[in-house]
Amino acid sequence: GLDSVESLMIVGHTHVYLIENYFHCVDGNVVDMDDAPRELCDPYIQLIRPQVASRTKTRFPKLHASRSWPLASLSCISRRKFLLRDIGLEMFFCDGASILITCTSTKQRNAVHAALAGHCSGKGLDRELGAAFDISSAPLHTIQDASAAGAFLSSRLASAFLASAAVAAKLLDLTHKWRHGRLSNFFYLMAVNTMAGRTANDLSQYPVFPWVLADYDSEALDLDASASFRDLARPMGAQSDARAAQFCERYHALKSFGDAHAPPFHYGTHYSSAMIVASYLIRMRPFVLSYLLLQGGAFDHADRLFHSVRKAWRSASCDNTTDVRELTPEFFYLPEFLRNSNRFDLGTLHSGEPVDDVELPPWAHGSAHVFIARNRDALESTHVSRRLHLWIDLVFGCKQTGAEAEAALNVFHHLSYEGAINLDGIVDEVEKRAMIGMINNFGQTPLKLFLRPHPPRLVYNAPDRYLAGMDASLRRLELHAGTCSPHAVARLEYASGMWVGRAAGSCGDDSVLVWRPDASRAGRVFGTLFVGGAVHVNVHLAAVSAVLPVGDKRVLTAGVDGTIKCWDASAADARLVLQTVWRGHVHAVRALVHTRSFNVCISLDNHGGLVLWDVTRGRFVRQLVAPERVRVARTVSVSNDSGCVCVVAAVKYVNALTVYTLNGDALVRAAVEPGEVSSVAFAESRPSLVDAPPTDLLHVYWGSEFITVAYSLPRRVLRVYEMRCGAAGYAVRLAYTYDMTSLMQAAVTAMVVLKETDFDGEECLVRGRVSFVLGDARGHVYTY
Repeated sequence: GLDSVESLMIVGHTHVYLIENYFHCVDGNVVDMDDAPRELCDPYIQLIRPQVASRTKTRFPKLHASRSWPLASLSCISRRKFLLRDIGLEMFFCDGASILITCTSTKQRNAVHAALAGHCSGKGLDRELGAAFDISSAPLHTIQDASAAGAFLSSRLASAFLASAAVAAKLLDLTHKWRHGRLSNFFYLMAVNTMAGRTANDLSQYPVFPWVLADYDSEALDLDASASFRDLARPMGAQSDARAAQFCERYHALKSFGDAHAPPFHYGTHYSSAMIVASYLIRMRPFVLSYLLLQGGAFDHADRLFHSVRKAWRSASCDNTTDVRELTPEFFYLPEFLRNSNRFDLGTLHSGEPVDDVELPPWAHGSAHVFIARNRDALESTHVSRRLHLWIDLVFGCKQTGAEAEAALNVFHHLSYEGAINLDGIVDEVEKRAMIGMINNFGQTPLKLFLRPHPPRLVYNAPDRYLAGMDASLRRLELHAGTCSPHAVARLEYASGMWVGRAAGSCGDDSVLVWRPDASRAGRVFGTLFVGGAVHVNVHLAAVSAVLPVGDKRVLTAGVDGTIKCWDASAADARLVLQTVWRGHVHAVRALVHTRSFNVCISLDNHGGLVLWDVTRGRFVRQLVAPERVRVARTVSVSNDSGCVCVVAAVKYVNALTVYTLNGDALVRAAVEPGEVSSVAFAESRPSLVDAPPTDLLHVYWGSEFITVAYSLPRRVLRVYEMRCGAAGYAVRLAYTYDMTSLMQAAVTAMVVLKETDFDGEECLVRGRVSFVLGDARGHVYTY
């Protein structure tokens, strides 16, 4: 965000604490910020804090809110710049939380970094993102040397000549994976932004993404036509020749003055700033608060708000010489920012029309989900993949500064660049305030990562467009020896390099073995669980109906009484420590599913009710599907890649398949083949298991979701449905059918479906394939 608060940081033996509005004096005393010596306080906090925030804080006493995190949950820390000063530190935790702190000096920041670095576990952080954080913490000259060498030398030769071989290897590895189709365009841009010091915790250095489309007028979007796309080789100010000529004339006019203190520039505004980000995301909290801080506590005139995608494109590309803005990552994954769900009063346009949801292009058919999906398809398209390196050169590379920037019409105000000014060297407070205001509000150019032209991508397709082997029969189905059990497989786990089937009410992930008593045995005790070798009674007031591990030695249990409980099972003596109790069902809970990527759980009861829970905070989020009056057969699955939730319900003569988002929006509803459904699963790059099989293909973009539905009656059949967003919106089609009657001894009761990708060097393609892990009603586990 934009608002900042002075805090006291305490690094303890087990936790790190931040307590707001306290000051640690040189004599060791801790005092309220209002009583702290002004000459010892951070002068930059007062200079950048918006006036509206200052007025608000004078009306009410300063609060001493505190936050704490276990050091064991610290995943990564990364050095950051703030106001172009090397004083920031960003901390990332394994539950997804992150925070940006600034210190009074680089020396103090380095001391804090040294105190915390030894606690970083890397837990919950994938390898590519961790590499990007490591690169962003390296000295700038080391990164530039790595990029320069990596563009032309082999990794071995580059490492021999670099100050940091590790940085070179990580940078080369990220670029190599992107070029060979192992990283999507979206993920690579996020990695490049991260390496360049951009972060979502600082709106003045928010990640920047390109406009990729130029067609916001057609009824149907044609991603095979080059006219549908913007020119990625040109900055936004040069998308048309006429506009480019205007900015070129301005540059030469400023250059003719010969003022060494005011170098010439093409653009007096920037492509990314706090105001641009806040205006794009104005319909969501907390960004609306940041916008109001910038605007003095009130919304701007409605005609100047972001209310139309088409008008925003026209303004930035041709109509407005003071607007050259690019996009934010949300344009490619978050439809909610386009809708005014909070019902903010954003005013009325000059035409008399009230500003509400963002006006979308005709080809989006009024759906924010369709717009986001098609915009993401455009970002990952062949056309953009062939040219994305040209845009990287403009923003992060060789055309960012110098003669190449001048030739590319890509020069911005000199104060937006790294090293342009030393704020600590300015004595006059009025001048310093003006410089800080310009840097904080105008926008900051990212660090220059690449000194040479960025190499192009070698493959241009999404793997689901080149599926290999999906139309073949499952004749290579293999039975895993030693995995048979007397019970039907309800859950599949990966342990000791092999797949294992677990019966209902049991789990063995995370090195914690938990199971309930066999329901068929007489004399069983309701609410009893076995944890390792220990017996726990009265876990629930009724029988335990489901058990699910969610990581960090935590286990969820559900009961016939409708409650769900979260337990800490990390104790060495196999004790269960109750953390939270969740209440949202009035019927017996039948199943629990979990996604580690989003850390949410979905519970299903006997009457078909579906409830979404936040596992991190232990809170009820929403009811996805209301329960029926009578018992109903529903099966549920959640995608660890996209967060989509698939529900298959048995209705008269047919099955109804519905796909929801985590925010409760129904993306598609379709009638699928009738029959008794025994299991449903999304195809995923990485399954939502605590212990998952190793894979190196977590960030490959598949344009489609593949949903596998297992039927037990009238025949044992697997049907694979493809869900894709096309020109008319989302649709589901039957892609493949596999008859399992002669291949398996019993019905499929549990599935893990994996997306896999191969690089075809001869044809420069990535080919996708889907593999299956199947558990049946007789306790067998099969792989294909």
